[in-house]
Amino acid sequence: MPRKNPPPPKTTQKRRGREIEITPENIQLTHEEGVNGERVSLRQKMTTNTFQSTVNITTRRKDVLPVWSGKQSGRPKKQPVVLAAIIDDEEDDDGHLGAVNDFDPCLEGPSRPTTAMTVHMDDEDDLPFYMANLTLGSDSSPFDQLLHVVGQTEPKKWTQFPRGTFTATNVKKLGEGAYGEVYATVMKGRRVAIKIVPIEADEAKPLFNGQYNGGKMPSCALVLPEVVVLKELSKLNNPTSNNSTPNFITVVDCYMVRGKYPTGLTKAWDMYADMKESLNDRPAGYSTDKQLYIAFVTANGGSDLESFIVSTENEVRSILCQLMLSLIVAENELEFEHRDLHLGNVLIEKVEKTDKLEYKLNANPISINSFGIKTNIIDFTLSRIKKDGTTVFFNLENDEEIFEGQNDLQFDVYRRMRFNNNRNWQDFHPTTNLYWIEYLANKLIEEPICPKNLLTPKRRKELKTIFKQLGRFRRCSETLQDANFYDKFYAGIIEK
Repeated sequence: MPRKNPPPPKTTQKRRGREIEITPENIQLTHEEGVNGERVSLRQKMTTNTFQSTVNITTRRKDVLPVWSGKQSGRPKKQPVVLAAIIDDEEDDDGHLGAVNDFDPCLEGPSRPTTAMTVHMDDEDDLPFYMANLTLGSDSSPFDQLLHVVGQTEPKKWTQFPRGTFTATNVKKLGEGAYGEVYATVMKGRRVAIKIVPIEADEAKPLFNGQYNGGKMPSCALVLPEVVVLKELSKLNNPTSNNSTPNFITVVDCYMVRGKYPTGLTKAWDMYADMKESLNDRPAGYSTDKQLYIAFVTANGGSDLESFIVSTENEVRSILCQLMLSLIVAENELEFEHRDLHLGNVLIEKVEKTDKLEYKLNANPISINSFGIKTNIIDFTLSRIKKDGTTVFFNLENDEEIFEGQNDLQFDVYRRMRFNNNRNWQDFHPTTNLYWIEYLANKLIEEPICPKNLLTPKRRKELKTIFKQLGRFRRCSETLQDANFYDKFYAGIIEK
């Protein structure tokens, strides 16, 4: 999706609430880069689809400070300039915690993306849920917060990973994006993928100017909200919880690591570059003993839905049922909206045709027939969750071009979401999940995913009529309560 840079929003809005000082330390800027932030371009969108060999979608995003912080990060920069960010717990997105929405229109050339996620607290005196039991509390830096979220007291060393994890014979690079690299490997006998994102550039490295893949290396503050969202959604895989689903990509673990890039990974990087002409910087260019990384270890999620071809109508219906139940579970538990559930963000994993998939909804067990298919939902960059008074979300108003796409139903969904929520991306609007289900449902019964001769024209028309009924509901759970729709959509998939 090509996107242009949106016009710079206003720096300061007069609102009631608490004022926090935001310095270049917080937003990871030097005086030379400009105190208003920087324009960024996402030439490749790296998602948690760690077993997808191709990386797509072009976009542009702005720098914000997506982390709750009551003080400066403690990382000195040159000639600090103080900016003001207003926190307002009762009014609109001008009061979101940590939102700094400026960029320098004079900056040119490619640079790396930023996630631009925002953390908002219902009560300004509370700490975000992910900072519970953090000793320093509101005085903690983004570095401390990120360490706390990944469950560490200090960065891990590469040598502390299980033996053989980074042995050259076990490692293969699968893909890349402006964030970093994705590798397949074996950890403790399990096939996994590791997405490695360098953070906080070690600018003490000789001949290294801090630039990474054409832009600025991400900071702890920038990565933190996405780590929080990914870990919370992965927790929904716990079958002992009152609300559970097996369909959010399983995060085996997430680590902060410090040290030189492992030799096995570098060899895999070089091999990939020889075959596919990598657009990223070779890790040796920024690797030092002090360089920090975030390593996301995930399960094998399968291939993306866009490249999948269904072989039966039951596969289509099982895919849709799995996605619908998963969204119901996530809505109940986290007031979740995905907001970007296109074909590339659903992975298809082959399982035994007789396998059942187990869910829990408000402690009530639900079992469905997989028909040999298990879905895995990925990429929560644009998503929204709320837990214990903490809302983490991406404000799509910062990404205007996402609403300007044409020639695919996907772009209509973005515009439909915006119309539905009246440009308010902080609040919970569960109807957006239904929009994406309807979009996927129609894609699943059309070529190339559905071969022309798989369904008769009459049956395809009947299914389109059923899918159109999704527009009658306000949230996914209502589809379970409507007897007529249940018989047409769920019957034969959900076991009685």
